[in-house]
This record gives sequence, C-alpha cells and structure tokens, in this order.
Amino acid sequence: MQDSVEQQLAVDFEQAEYIIGISSRPNGAFKTMMQISRQVEAQIEARKKQNKQFYQVVQAVDDRYRKKMYANQQLVQRIHSEITYIIHDMDQLACRRTSLKEELEIHEQKLIEVREYAEQRRNKKSKRESQYHQLYHIPLIAAQYKKKYVRARDKNSDAEERVSEIRAVVDSSQRAISELSRSIGDCQRKKDQLVLNQQDVESQTQETKELMASLHDGCKFWQSFDQHQSITAQKAVTHFIELLQSNSASSSALRRSMDPNNDIVKLFKLALYEYGEAEKYGNRRWGGLNVEFDCAKCRTTLMGWPRPDKVRPNELLCSTCYQEFRTSMIWEKKMAGVSQQLLNLPGGSMLSFSSQSTLVSSSSKDDGSPKANKPGFKNVMQMFKGNKKKTRASNDLSSFIEPQRNGRMMVA
Repeated sequence: MQDSVEQQLAVDFEQAEYIIGISSRPNGAFKTMMQISRQVEAQIEARKKQNKQFYQVVQAVDDRYRKKMYANQQLVQRIHSEITYIIHDMDQLACRRTSLKEELEIHEQKLIEVREYAEQRRNKKSKRESQYHQLYHIPLIAAQYKKKYVRARDKNSDAEERVSEIRAVVDSSQRAISELSRSIGDCQRKKDQLVLNQQDVESQTQETKELMASLHDGCKFWQSFDQHQSITAQKAVTHFIELLQSNSASSSALRRSMDPNNDIVKLFKLALYEYGEAEKYGNRRWGGLNVEFDCAKCRTTLMGWPRPDKVRPNELLCSTCYQEFRTSMIWEKKMAGVSQQLLNLPGGSMLSFSSQSTLVSSSSKDDGSPKANKPGFKNVMQMFKGNKKKTRASNDLSSFIEPQRNGRMMVA
C-alpha cells in the first residue's frame, strides 16, 4: 500500500479556521500561529515529495507492465492457436467416428443375416447327420446320404467362419468407436482447460490495463495538483505568514488582521479548502494502489507499494530494505552531489584545491600537530557549502490573486 505522508496536521479548511481562531487568544497567539503555519508549509513540501515518488514508481513499473501485457498477448495467441488445432482434431475424430458408426450398422446388419444363414446351415447339418446315422447300414443309400451330410457340414462350417469374421469386424469397429470417443473427450477437456487459461490471461491483461490507466490518471491528477492547488496553497500560506509578521506588534493588531473580509485571509481559507479537498480525493482514489515489483536489494518479487531508491530512482525497494539502506542511500546521494560539484569546478580551482591539500598535509607532517590542517580543511569545505535556506515568494497580492482564481481545479 502506498505510504502516506506523515502528517502532524491536515492541510484543509478546518486547519485554516483553526489557525485564524488562535488570533483571539490573549497570549502567545502570534507564536502559535507562526508555528502551525510553518508546519502547513512543511506538509505541502512533504506532499510534493510524495508525489515525486509516485511519478518515479509509475515510471519504474510502466515498462514491467508493458512487457507483461505483451507476453500475455503472445500467450493468448498461442492458446488460441492450440484451441484451433484441437477443434480441428476433434472435427476429424468426430467425422471418423461417424463413418465407423455407419460401417458398424452395416456390419451388424450383415451379422444378423449371416447368423440366420448359419442357423439354417446348422439345422441342415443336424438333419443330414441324423439321416446318415439312420441309413448308414444300407450300402447304396448310405453313400448318398454321406455325401449330403459332408456337404451340409462344410456349408455349416463356412457359415460359422463367416459369422466369426463379421463378429470380429463388429468388435473392432466398436473398440475403434470407443477409442475415438475417449480421444474426443480428452480433446474436449484440454480445450475447456485452455479456454479457462485464456480467460484468466485475458482477465489479467485487462486488470493490468486498468491498473496502468489508473496509475497514469494518478500522475496526471497529482501533476495538476502540484501545478495548481499546491502552488496556490504555498503562495497563500506565504502571504498569510507575511500578514502575521506585519501585524505581530500587538495582539489587537493581529486580531484585526484576521478580519474575514481581508482578501489574504479569504484566499488563505479558500486555498487550503481546495488543497484539502483535492488531496482527500487523490488519497481516496490512488492512495491504496498495489503494484508488482522486484526489490532491487533483496531480489524478491512483491506486491505492494514500493519506495524508489534515493540514488537510482528507477530501482524500487520494499519497505524493509528501504529502512535498512536509507542512511547509506542518503550518504551516497550527498557524496554524489559533492563529486558533481568537484567536476563542475574550473581547472584552476581543482589545481588550487590539490595544491592547498598538499601544503596542508606537508605542514601537518612538519609541525606534528593534529590541528595544523584544520583551517585548510575548513577553507576547502567552504567551496562546497551553499546557502540552503529556502527563498520565499515575494510577489505582491495582486500577482497572487489572479493565479488563485485561474488555477482553481474542481475535484470530481
């Protein structure tokens, strides 16, 4: 889940009313109002930092999800091809089974006819056998009936053999039909499973598309938020602080400056109202998103909301690794900044820095004093120290009111 800004107070209309209401206190109103106003400024900066991390995370996972959607599309195409082949095989198997069933019907009909004929031959054989046994002792008649018996026996044997042949064909056809039915059933089960797999992949692809669309919408929203609500609120707080400072001489002057009809007070409340409403909407819609990412430190694939590396923003970290390596990342980032400053120095400055370091080193060796090189070190460090104090906006009230009116964004 996306990490929320650690807020000590909210930046919204209620907070503006609370700060203005402090002016009615008899003692310590100015100090308290200034303190809370500075905290509001800090919270606006913290939101900007969180939005920047949001953009970095979206940029980092965008390529991963695009590759995933492409792989899913390729998988869907392969599954579709397999389903097509299976359907083709099922059609061929079904045609073969239909043909075998038709042949089986013909063979079964022949089997019935051959059995009837074999039954007749069997009865004829029994009749001739009985006649032969009755007349075998009469020489002339016995020879005649023996021929009839042998002929009936041979015909019966041929009929029985024909029955066996057709019976074998029928059994073979039935086994083939059964095997084809089993194959068709296997193909149907494979097809059903592939259809389910295809639906799952398509569902995953659709979810990924919706997630990416939501992430891109979130980027657009927070970028618009930074360009309008955030800047407007920051200017409003700056002018409000200037108003407090200009009326800090007495409690009565401070109370009078908080007149509801004062343009600065009205714009302060309106700016914080729009800021708070937009921020609540953004947190409600994009504050609980989870993405799939690979932690650059522990090398595991996780589902959640990552934190970008402070030095390499395209690398994402899980919460545990971020906390573990946070200090080292800060130092690495500072050292990278110092190295960049060294690279930006002109050649003469680099030479003087090297010469000065050499002189300081040799001086410390000659004197044998550990403090001999401290002044030189301080002078060198002054080359990299800059004024880190934040510059304040000094636009007049008229230049602030117009962006406030034009930069207002309605929250859906």
